[in-house]
Amino acid sequence: MPASPPELITEVTVRSADVDKMGVARPEQYFGWFARSMDAFLEARGWSGDLQRELAVSLPVVESYLRLRLPAGYKEILAIEPSPLSLESHRFCLSYQVIRSSDGAHLADGRTVHACQSPEGGRRRLPAPLLAALG
Repeated sequence: MPASPPELITEVTVRSADVDKMGVARPEQYFGWFARSMDAFLEARGWSGDLQRELAVSLPVVESYLRLRLPAGYKEILAIEPSPLSLESHRFCLSYQVIRSSDGAHLADGRTVHACQSPEGGRRRLPAPLLAALG
């Protein structure tokens, strides 16, 4: 099972819209689950979408990676566990583990790298509250 405190783990249920004709979760769905997990993780640590808008920053994904180990099926409940992997002045990387809740099977690993940008699209330093949430 995941090692993080429960409040830092996002649970998702694989919906019919998430699976292919064989009932297996499509790879692109994982990135949406990672985004939900990142949002919940950062919010639990003091960063919010409201604060992000107030500070006028965006955090686009500039790199992503997914390694599927085992398939996730329709109606399965998955635990997505994010963890800060690296932190630079203008970007950060989160890693993710996807665990099937029913048996603890490790289904997938992933990473997303996020840049910090101004509203005009220019590079910005990560704001102090975001650094604190990631630290």
